[in-house]
Amino acid sequence: MTRKCTGKVYGDYRDVSGRVHPCNRSATIERAGKWYCWQHDPKRVKAEKERRLAKWKTKDDKRQTICARRAAEYRTCQGVSTETLEKLGPGGLKRLLDAMDERE
Repeated sequence: MTRKCTGKVYGDYRDVSGRVHPCNRSATIERAGKWYCWQHDPKRVKAEKERRLAKWKTKDDKRQTICARRAAEYRTCQGVSTETLEKLGPGGLKRLLDAMDERE
């Protein structure tokens, strides 16, 4: 008798009910007394999840850095006239913020 995977599968795009049914693949890997196919192997699923989370954490860290920089730019510009900012010239605000970063 061929063992079946104990993994669960959601219905395809035509199944709008959201029902879950057992995987139809043959099981090839045993983990903690349960049999799984290659796709539902808990070790592989965990590794894939960690890889995906690491990728999103990297993107989120970059986004947070950009947001923090923009918030600093906004706070720096509050109360400063447009005329003063124009006197700083192109890249003047960046130089000002870089100087402030070096002081911290």
